[in-house]
Amino acid sequence: MIERFRTALKAARVKKGLSARQLSEATGGVVTRATIANWESGRKEGVDIQELAALAKALDVPALSLLYPLDGMTPEEAQEAIDFSGYDTAYCVLYRWSDVQLLASLSPTPPNLASELRQVITDAAREGWDIQ
Repeated sequence: MIERFRTALKAARVKKGLSARQLSEATGGVVTRATIANWESGRKEGVDIQELAALAKALDVPALSLLYPLDGMTPEEAQEAIDFSGYDTAYCVLYRWSDVQLLASLSPTPPNLASELRQVITDAAREGWDIQ
């Protein structure tokens, strides 16, 4: 997974036209420039949820897309991504919503996508979010 993450991180950063320092600043200092450089070079493994959320927000991408880039993803990998996306805070419901929307664009559609979508909407309503 870390290889996918480092590849997706660098691709998203470059696509957004940001240097590692600019991306660090865009995360509000949650992630340092050195940490970004270490991920991209393979010297650092592992990312925590706070770092992942800050990077996703700064890059304007779904958090899950940094762990499971959709380019070339198989239905099995998409299902693994759905299973992984068990976020646990109110704000993360929004990340799950955007992740599910992206996964819905895959062909063939992952088998549990409909049930995951219903669960995200239920969780969002419980947290007071209107995402429909």
